[in-house]
Amino acid sequence: MSSDAKPHILLIDDEEEITRAYKSYLESSNCDVFVTNSAQEAWQSLDQNKFDLIVTDLHMPHLNGEEFIKIVRKNIDHKYIPIIIASGCINAIHDSQAERDARLFVIKKPFGKDDFLKVIEEALD
Repeated sequence: MSSDAKPHILLIDDEEEITRAYKSYLESSNCDVFVTNSAQEAWQSLDQNKFDLIVTDLHMPHLNGEEFIKIVRKNIDHKYIPIIIASGCINAIHDSQAERDARLFVIKKPFGKDDFLKVIEEALD
């Protein structure tokens, strides 16, 4: 990522060790990262901040990633933000959704830093 302005990324995963790793990957690539461990908190953050990209897990308590994505896409202020689903539970339905939504990307856990950053860069283009 070679832009002068740092991309502002919202990172959502209920597993703190995963968010620490993702945050480290992103900060080493010159990104500003806001981390939350719940989709509910992420939704509140969207109303208070401007994000260039959202990275979310699917399986989280209370409000899961799929429900969160639906809420984001229905909101006029946030519907065009690119979203990456980063989950171990990616299936054909998610791949199909990504084919229909040019702003939706998927990456299946586990993945390495290089693969993650490649998807981040693609989503930010």
